[in-house]
Amino acid sequence: ATQPTCRPDWTCCSPMGRFRAMSIILAGAALCQSPFVEDGDTIRCGTERVRLAQIDAPELSSNPRCWKRGTHYLWCDETAGLKARAALERFLAQGKVRIVRLGYDRFGRTVARVYVQGSDASEHLRQLGLVKRWYGRQVVRRTEL
Repeated sequence: ATQPTCRPDWTCCSPMGRFRAMSIILAGAALCQSPFVEDGDTIRCGTERVRLAQIDAPELSSNPRCWKRGTHYLWCDETAGLKARAALERFLAQGKVRIVRLGYDRFGRTVARVYVQGSDASEHLRQLGLVKRWYGRQVVRRTEL
């Protein structure tokens, strides 16, 4: 027997096919019950480290890479980093936090879009001028969607 194929609108030829498509969609998105903000672009959901997609926040002085001389590619600024972290904490405190996983970065963190009440955390921080848009390669390995 051939497997039913799903159309772009996620409707499938059979009820079982529709169930499989919905399971795949739900695997990429999740609620984060009690997020912990590490810095302006990274949160922790339980044991999962989540890197906000498409932004770069200033690094805090606690980042060991800021201690090295000659690391010109890093944006090491304690004051700006603390402002970005505080703004992200305030944003996430506004409601339920939903993460939509896109893949993983070279450090093994989940790269995701993070939403609260339909608003994107990355876009919110960019509008406040606290982060830069990230144009580099962020996702090394994609999640299976």
